[in-house]
Amino acid sequence: HFALQNKGIIKNLVLGDYQMQFGQGLVLGAGFGAGKGAETINTIKRNSTGLKPYSSVLESGYFRGVAATISIKDLDITAFGSRLAQDGNLLNDTTYSDFEEYVNSIQSTGFHRTSNELMSKNAITEVSTGFAIHYSLKHQFNIGATGLYTHYASPLQKKPNNYNQYEFSGDENFVGSVYSNLNWQNLMLFGEMARSQSGGIGAVTGILLSMTPKLDFSWSYRDYSKDFHSFYGNGFGEGSRIINEKGTYWGLAYRPSRKHAFSGYFDKFTFPWLRFRVDAPSNGFEYLGRFTYKPTRSIQMYAQFRQENKELSVDSEDGTLSELTETIRKNYIINLDYAIGRSFSFKSRIQGSSYAQSD
Repeated sequence: HFALQNKGIIKNLVLGDYQMQFGQGLVLGAGFGAGKGAETINTIKRNSTGLKPYSSVLESGYFRGVAATISIKDLDITAFGSRLAQDGNLLNDTTYSDFEEYVNSIQSTGFHRTSNELMSKNAITEVSTGFAIHYSLKHQFNIGATGLYTHYASPLQKKPNNYNQYEFSGDENFVGSVYSNLNWQNLMLFGEMARSQSGGIGAVTGILLSMTPKLDFSWSYRDYSKDFHSFYGNGFGEGSRIINEKGTYWGLAYRPSRKHAFSGYFDKFTFPWLRFRVDAPSNGFEYLGRFTYKPTRSIQMYAQFRQENKELSVDSEDGTLSELTETIRKNYIINLDYAIGRSFSFKSRIQGSSYAQSD
């Protein structure tokens, strides 16, 4: 890539490979987004990092072409165009599709080791164009809008089955969104709402609140329709993609002293439509608790417990029916970090996990 920054009204200009992140990442969320973990407050919010060059070795989640951000006082306007050849399985079996020729999956590994992998190399061309408008007022309030149009040289069509009948099918898609953030004293409100060409809606909103100097609170709600299609979205959620999910998250961080800290979260989620190995709408929850003790600057200890409950389809005893059963996954960690001066540090950890299905 070639990148130019802060040259007159040109805030960013990239020729080559690039990625973008705006709002809460429902449309353009190609940057890093932390999932649920010991950081229980800020993890629910995405930051509008804007346009950046892409230099990773991964062969997915980026654009290839030209993109520019023009800054006029408090207003940033980004426009981009991309043409990218991607690996995919190109098929012409009309048994499962109305298309004469189509791609049933796009591969992101970048491996070309076998004859099948070589045949899928650069099998489909993706052309994308879009925009992002971001207005910021003294870092206290910002509002923006994004839009992304994508066209494939060959249609995408997954092999039909019960759980993926609402997945994207066709050769073009448009998804757009509006978002905003408000930072007032010790309170931050944020949210984004998006709509894809299919009519599916994706929405996320949340609160970050410093209740006292020792106590922080976070809350977030997300709703991703079963037919919401966003190829470059990376919003907060339970699943790896922002589709077919609703959830509410509560996070807490408490620091009664310099030596002691407690953090935890509880996340309740539902899946309105079927999923892989789940033959009915399902739900679940997850929670984490972590206690940290730091008696000196060189010693830090913490104990952490995490549990996730989800539903899974299993066959009945006679094998004629499929029914939902609850799965319970638990994880335990006890960790010690010990530093000797500035040159050496040691870490010891005891970790265990368990998995069970309810009767």
